[in-house]
Amino acid sequence: MLFRLTENVFVQDDSGDPGNRVNWAPAHAPTAAGPTPLTHVIQFYRAAGAAQEVQHLTAASVRKAQTHAAFPVQLLAAPLDGEADCVPQGFSPTPPLRRTIADLHKFQIPRRLPLLFDILDLAAAQADPAGYLIYTNSDICLAPNFYNSLRALLNMGFDSVIINRRTVGNLHDYDPNPELATADVGTKHPGFDCLVFPNEWVAKFLKSESCIGADWVMRPLLYNLVARADRLLIARAMHLTYHYGDDQISRTAAFNEYTTHNQIQMRDTLAALCSGPRQFEKLRAFCAAHGEMFRPTINSPPPTSLKPK
Repeated sequence: MLFRLTENVFVQDDSGDPGNRVNWAPAHAPTAAGPTPLTHVIQFYRAAGAAQEVQHLTAASVRKAQTHAAFPVQLLAAPLDGEADCVPQGFSPTPPLRRTIADLHKFQIPRRLPLLFDILDLAAAQADPAGYLIYTNSDICLAPNFYNSLRALLNMGFDSVIINRRTVGNLHDYDPNPELATADVGTKHPGFDCLVFPNEWVAKFLKSESCIGADWVMRPLLYNLVARADRLLIARAMHLTYHYGDDQISRTAAFNEYTTHNQIQMRDTLAALCSGPRQFEKLRAFCAAHGEMFRPTINSPPPTSLKPK
């Protein structure tokens, strides 16, 4: 089912206010031009054990979805500086990520966590300016029909799409055939780990220093999409991506200082994006309807952590 959450945000789910239910009718007639190019970027990193095995499975699922696509899909990997060996087969490397959050701030437990918007900037520079950019985490596997289904959603007139993952069993539950997870419906997960938007938007985003690998990293990007989109779809119950287990390592005490950092980034991004009346109204309505942690007001304090790019 499809529901209108706010004026410019739609939610696909199996629950919602019946009074807000809408049809899946396209917003406009399909154009006669060829398919809009898709570029998919993932930040693969050096790991060991189960984390490395999951990255191998992620890359394999992406390549399989690429072969099922009825159109070309560009695959990019954004490695940290010194980790060029982490680029999987079938992926083209972006220039290396020259900085991490450890280069910008001091933490009690230093971690080389990349900045989300640095990854998007590097990918956007190699993607077709007229195309769409897809970002997913390195532990998000794709269903074989992912790209074709995404193309259908974009053809319906959604200008940006967020696809919530399905959580399937732990990796060892499927031994010795981990690919069986593709057929597991799994359970819904509320986190944002697959986001799709026009490549040309990247240069216009208000960019934060939110770092991947910690909670709340995607909120600044989410708020940028809400502020800019005319028809944003949040797909909460589509079986298009999946994740092995739900270990929630980033929610342990060892990541608390990074979670706090990302919360500051999300708060300040939200406040800064509300500088114009149109963006303010979009974000005010979304934050209220979506139950966001921070909600903009007319007297929102000026951002303290965002820096010019």
